[in-house]
Amino acid sequence: MTKDPSSRRAAVILFGLCVIAASAIAGAAVYRYMFWGDQLPGGFSVNPVDLDGEGSPEYLVAKIAVDLPESGDYTAVGVLADPTTGSAIATTTGRVEMDRGADVFGLGFWGPDIRKSGISGPYSVRLTLIREQSDSVFERPASEDMVGRVYQWSHTTPAYDSQSFQEQPADLTIAGSATASKQDFDGDGLSDAYVLSVPISVQKAGVYVIRADSDGFNLPGVTDRFLAQRGQPSSAGPQFVQAAPGAQTFTISVPGEQMYLSGVNGPMEVRILISSGTQQTTVHPCCGTPDTSFSESPSFAPPPDGSVFGLRAPYLLPPTPTGVQARTSVTEVVHWYDFKGPWMPIEFTGSVQDFGTDLDGNGKFDALTLSAGVNVHALGSYDLSGTLYAAGSVPTGQVLTRSTPGGASIVTTAWTRISFNDWYQTNGPQTVRLDFSGAEILASGVPGPYEAKLRIVPANVIIDPVVAHTTATYDLAAFDSTGAKAARLPAVMIVNPASGSYEVSLDASGLPAGYSVMVRIIHANGIVASEGTFQNGGVPRVSLTTDGSRAGDFAVAVYLIAPNGQGMDYIELPLSG
Repeated sequence: MTKDPSSRRAAVILFGLCVIAASAIAGAAVYRYMFWGDQLPGGFSVNPVDLDGEGSPEYLVAKIAVDLPESGDYTAVGVLADPTTGSAIATTTGRVEMDRGADVFGLGFWGPDIRKSGISGPYSVRLTLIREQSDSVFERPASEDMVGRVYQWSHTTPAYDSQSFQEQPADLTIAGSATASKQDFDGDGLSDAYVLSVPISVQKAGVYVIRADSDGFNLPGVTDRFLAQRGQPSSAGPQFVQAAPGAQTFTISVPGEQMYLSGVNGPMEVRILISSGTQQTTVHPCCGTPDTSFSESPSFAPPPDGSVFGLRAPYLLPPTPTGVQARTSVTEVVHWYDFKGPWMPIEFTGSVQDFGTDLDGNGKFDALTLSAGVNVHALGSYDLSGTLYAAGSVPTGQVLTRSTPGGASIVTTAWTRISFNDWYQTNGPQTVRLDFSGAEILASGVPGPYEAKLRIVPANVIIDPVVAHTTATYDLAAFDSTGAKAARLPAVMIVNPASGSYEVSLDASGLPAGYSVMVRIIHANGIVASEGTFQNGGVPRVSLTTDGSRAGDFAVAVYLIAPNGQGMDYIELPLSG
């Protein structure tokens, strides 16, 4: 049988295409079944990969034979672990789409993580696949009984020297121990800033970012009332530094106001992070004025494509760390009261006098009066309260202002509401006075001197100052036996139902008609963390959630108010311990 030349040419081309197609099919079969699927020798292989050819691998790449009963989306977690302890050396995780049946899953681990661990192999490689619901309406939904199912494979690598892997490139290193110092810029004895310093060795010129964070910077119920609107109260920064190569010191400053409000009072660890930054300069289109801005560079770049490792989907590769992430810390004992506080609407001058007051002229003191100087910065109403303690039973001076002794040492208490309504009162020191009942002092059986603590709380502001004073000596016979308090507060109950959670309550059902009770939970630095006012007949309750280890620095102040607004009784108790 003969054919014309064109027919023969078409037949040759068709035959050639068939050969090519058959070769492709055979090649795909060989590729899938010889190098993947059930044909992966032992179901596992692992190799270090040096992409840049400089002699140290950047990755350790593993292939693991898997077999799944259902196609769809899975969460995949790869862990390279120390087989002795089980602790992770390097990890990678992500969401992948898997086919039903036998397949090979590729995993890559970042070599510098292995080197940094200092742990040499053999290592354990664990792959976990968790069946998830489909994340697209165009995909077949997962079977209900399959969602959440976990599949896991574990293999052991050959022995590897951890130091054979590539080291993470470093443009900057920390060259010594971080230090902290308090800075008093105006010489008033109170620190204006808490400055952290870190010695640095810069290998590459550029912009760097320094941050500091500490649990001590944040006290729930206190800092969140002042600092939450400014960002995270538990951190300071970012601060951008333009650095040239060489040895130098990076510093970051925490404002004194933040340290004061933090209420920190003891050992505090501050963690410092230095990372890469970016400087960008733009020119104004009108006048040509340059505008420079700074931003933090991404800490990670996307991972390379799996094809460079000979991988095909499904696989997981970790993102590539870029730039700098250097960490250090410093720990020291810090006290909030060493720092300058925020603006206060009223302040004690520190001047306090005490004297007996004979109201009826019978030669007996109806009251022990304390007169204190204040500077008024804002007009309004203020609640002036005070407690007399037996001398020697409590800390004195500035220590007393930061503590709330127990009730056993209390002689008597008092409070009154004061108003400043004229602007001339803000031009210089003013005087406030508080009268402690002479009959109460006589009934206590405790002669003077007394330790006195005064607190003045703005009625509409959430911070107050405190002053302490030691009185002169008073003989009990000097006080009148009449003039005791007409009404008293019911018992105050403080419960701690959960860690860091506190509830203050009292039964106001027995109070006379028209009387009310005000409850405040106040930190030693003057922050009113929580408050409430309640009429008679109810069960007043005020709650606070804070750091349980620092709850001892809070006081509970309870005020009894007569129908005419007069202060009738007052008590201050520790919130905890």
